[in-house]
Amino acid sequence: MRIKLGNMTSVTARVGFVSLKISFVHTCITLMLLSTPSSLAQSSGQGGRFPVQAAQLERLYTLIQTRYVYPDRLEGKQIKAGLNLAPYAPKLSPALEAQTLKRKSWTEVRDFYAGRIRAARDEKDADAALEDMVEWLADNHSTYLTPARANAVKARFGGNIPCINYSGQTRFGQTNLSRSRALETRLERGVGIIVLPDILGFDRTANMRSALLELRGQGAKAFVLDVRGNPGGQLVDMVGLGGLFSRGVLWRLNLRGLLFPIPLPALGAAEFKEPLAFVIDKNVNSAAEGLSGGLQSVGRARVFGETSAGNVEAVYPYCLPDGAIAFVASGQLAPWGGSSWEGKGVVPDGTGGLEGAVKWARGQIKPGQIKK
Repeated sequence: MRIKLGNMTSVTARVGFVSLKISFVHTCITLMLLSTPSSLAQSSGQGGRFPVQAAQLERLYTLIQTRYVYPDRLEGKQIKAGLNLAPYAPKLSPALEAQTLKRKSWTEVRDFYAGRIRAARDEKDADAALEDMVEWLADNHSTYLTPARANAVKARFGGNIPCINYSGQTRFGQTNLSRSRALETRLERGVGIIVLPDILGFDRTANMRSALLELRGQGAKAFVLDVRGNPGGQLVDMVGLGGLFSRGVLWRLNLRGLLFPIPLPALGAAEFKEPLAFVIDKNVNSAAEGLSGGLQSVGRARVFGETSAGNVEAVYPYCLPDGAIAFVASGQLAPWGGSSWEGKGVVPDGTGGLEGAVKWARGQIKPGQIKK
């Protein structure tokens, strides 16, 4: 799914979830550095009128070949989407191209899009071939931003996007993603209900704590977090939100290239001991799945509604020499003691939706505790 700068929701979710994830993981491990393949020097002459895009294609090919979380897909196995290798013609529409997708290896995919670059009408057309090659992975996370689009995203968010420099140096910048949507709160007969629309902005844990304290002061004895439609966000706030309710290691990151998973603890004092329920639906993604599923996995929360999206790839941004950024799914988020939610989603304990969650939460309150 290609990001459109006119609609920044998916960019916010994808960039947000990635940005502090890298900072957090960096405290646990030293990231494996990548080196620019020597073949780039040889590829620049193979792009016809567009040698820059031809060289970029080789970078993307090697980057994904070595770091993508699903290597079997790159070998033509278990591929969500592929393509047939009919000769590319500029008149081939995106819709027609999508209809001809077949299972092929990553090398064949590279060769196909190299042909598109050679046949491109202009630089915009050649850049589109690079975007389409990464989107071919069809994992709903990996994507490619041209230098112009990357600069526009950075400007929109007011800072640099932390990324791994593909030339072999690791660089972490400051990112300002303070565009989270406001929480909505209300109290219903002892149950504090909070609508959590996203996990963005770097201040989500703090404003959630404030909302919980306010509802507690109004007489809340149990809480329901409504995360329906939540696209996810930043890992650091996911573990911070978890730390409001629980302690210990709740999650792990399974990264390609590492022998052992990275443990992720809930960060906080677990100051809210009240009964807790989540409401989820099929549009809950990424960090929101991790939050609800992680607390469910240790018995700290009950989950109601629909099975979530099952879209919890760990995405890393790689900065390329010309200013472009490639977001590549390099791992998966999972509960510490179970299998990943990727492709399966968080399965609710009950199907009653918000009404069922509130009913359950109210049933956990001791008689006489509800203020009349």
